[in-house]
Amino acid sequence: MQHRPFPRGLWHRRLAALATSIILALPASAQQVSPSAAAAASAPQGPNAIPEANRLPDVKVQGTVLREDRSLSPTAPVTRVDSRELERHNTSTLNDALGNIPGVTVQGGPRDSATKLSIRGYSDSEDVRVKIDGAVKGFEKYRYGSGISLDPELIKSIEVERGTSLTAGSGALGGTISAATKSAADLLRRGEAWGALAKLGYNDNNHERLRMLSLFGRPHERVDLLVSLTGRESSDLKLADGSRLPLSATDGHSRLFKLGLMPTDDLVIDISRVEQHSGPALELYDVLGGSPTDSFGVVERTVDDLTHSLRFNYAPAALPWFKLRGTLARGDMHLLDLRLMRDNPRRDSDDTYDWRYRIDTAELFGEARYEAGPLQGQLTTGLQRVRNDRDAAVRYSNPLYIDPDMADFPGYSGAQPPGLSQSTALVLDHSLSWGPASLSTGSRWDKQLAEAKGGTAYVMNRAGVPSRIEFSQASPSVALTLRALDDLSATVRRSRAFRPPLIDEYFTNNGYCNSDQALYELSGETGICGHLYRPEVADHTELTLAWTPKDKVLGGRLQARATFFRVTTRHVLESITAANGHAEQPGVEYRHGSELEASYDQATWFASLSVSRVDARQEDGGPNAPAVFDLPGSLTSATLGSRWLDNKIEAGLRWRSHGDRVTLSGTQVRPECGRLTGQVLPNQRRVAIQYGPDVLDLFASWRIQDSTMLRVSVDNVANEAYCTLSGFLGGIGLPAAGRSAKVSLSVQI
Repeated sequence: MQHRPFPRGLWHRRLAALATSIILALPASAQQVSPSAAAAASAPQGPNAIPEANRLPDVKVQGTVLREDRSLSPTAPVTRVDSRELERHNTSTLNDALGNIPGVTVQGGPRDSATKLSIRGYSDSEDVRVKIDGAVKGFEKYRYGSGISLDPELIKSIEVERGTSLTAGSGALGGTISAATKSAADLLRRGEAWGALAKLGYNDNNHERLRMLSLFGRPHERVDLLVSLTGRESSDLKLADGSRLPLSATDGHSRLFKLGLMPTDDLVIDISRVEQHSGPALELYDVLGGSPTDSFGVVERTVDDLTHSLRFNYAPAALPWFKLRGTLARGDMHLLDLRLMRDNPRRDSDDTYDWRYRIDTAELFGEARYEAGPLQGQLTTGLQRVRNDRDAAVRYSNPLYIDPDMADFPGYSGAQPPGLSQSTALVLDHSLSWGPASLSTGSRWDKQLAEAKGGTAYVMNRAGVPSRIEFSQASPSVALTLRALDDLSATVRRSRAFRPPLIDEYFTNNGYCNSDQALYELSGETGICGHLYRPEVADHTELTLAWTPKDKVLGGRLQARATFFRVTTRHVLESITAANGHAEQPGVEYRHGSELEASYDQATWFASLSVSRVDARQEDGGPNAPAVFDLPGSLTSATLGSRWLDNKIEAGLRWRSHGDRVTLSGTQVRPECGRLTGQVLPNQRRVAIQYGPDVLDLFASWRIQDSTMLRVSVDNVANEAYCTLSGFLGGIGLPAAGRSAKVSLSVQI
């Protein structure tokens, strides 16, 4: 699918002219909306629901209502972050927005779209499920990131669910990250029918310039409209030593169109279109941990990402015990890499890598509540289907690189195969409460399909090897919650989940089956392991303790939650081997850790604390199982801030302490990154210790007028020199940015 690129050059001047003409056309006084429309406008959206379905709690403090920046579920490790927290830190990327949440780390870099999101050390595109307005996102490409890019200026809230979930989808052993985009209701002030918001920002580290314009309104009490355009342009990042990180400049543009409809009082419909574009620009082919001197070299990269979503929430007043919600969404991503001889002198061919992904999401969930004497119950049923279709083509200018046997399949590359994966699931979840106790039992039944396409299917069919793989898997779950004193609860959860192989693992002919003679023979001498694999199966045990006491002295709100988890994963995919004439996956991984979150919000000050750690070990994993080296170090993050002059001025600091981690390395390690231990693995990889940094950030804001906000922040105040986490084979990543001073000014009309 072709997408028109964003306008270049003077696009921001054209936006300014458009804004001026629209603003001048607005009526002198805003129309008043009806009470029902005003209520709908004030109801925030959660990432997993339509407006009013997941409203963030309000805190009433000395006559002032404060909407919390962060919300913690009392029964599960689910954290919801509101846009106010993103704005507070002048957040530049989606990854920055997640850095304060325990268990969540970012690998690779430096670009937002070229990094991998990791939860509890799981970082494959199937291990962490990402959704934008209900649409499943993700990108699977060798030595590339997760492909998730969403400008924080478009985000209304982010919900992070750590661990498996019956409703999130199959394969997400690490968890799910769900982002909801803004609507007009989130921006309109009381009594307004139309408005416009302009925002300018600057980062002195890489001279990043942010320009944003949003136009929004409610032309009718049952219609909500928003159009938002955002652009970010920068030069290369400055490191702590004053040098520049090559090929780290950004040039990205975003568009958001949002239409909300309320045909009746019972039905809410959201339609959104999110478009992201970057490039063409020179970038590293290996963005996860490479350098310009790597053999993979430099590419001219263009990325177009388009997401359409339709969501509805139906809660009939005549049936107050029943709710229905659904999602229909499609995500299209096109990545084009040009690797040119002029930029890679050692190469003798111009290469074109053309990647196209289409992910279709369809969900329908119904909830029914009932009471039977002292018993209260809720039954949730759902149908879910996710289809992930990938086309990959590699074209060479040098005819010597072209396989004449594959002339009918131009662009075929066995190392980067096209294919599709599809999951169709039935979900059933039943919870029953009796006094202080609640019991929830449920399961999801998945039917998985993986199918090779193009030249890969031709190679497999020619050898008599099945190119279509299907299996079914059940994922049961049970949880028991006990509450005491109305503000203390304990939840024990046991669940089973699975993770199918990725398309690369199923159908590449440059993997384990090619490097092992016995596996090669079992593969039908294609070198493709697809039909030999079994899915990974993981058993989760989780204990969550939550405390939400009422503060009768200061009038604030305290939330505290601790989670302890253990995961045992069998049939580790990387452990595949041949024994007694058939394939086996003897690898077992044991992973355990803990997460602590606490926050306090009061009229004059606020604070939060996050602590997390994760450890793992493997048995029979073999030399190709680096999962334990992908683990992040422990993380402690603390934020403290205060408010003055009726919340017009706010200032504070954020401190993050990362622990050291065991990693893999080459023969040398940058001194600021870590040190070699002297241990060498059987596959000749060297073990190293990567140093964990202490990073201090400062932030402040001043509401000059009701319509004007000035924000200033300084990241990495101490100019700490350190390296990021690599997203490939447990290595050390690229150097991180040095001190960054950022300022933004927003004006709403």
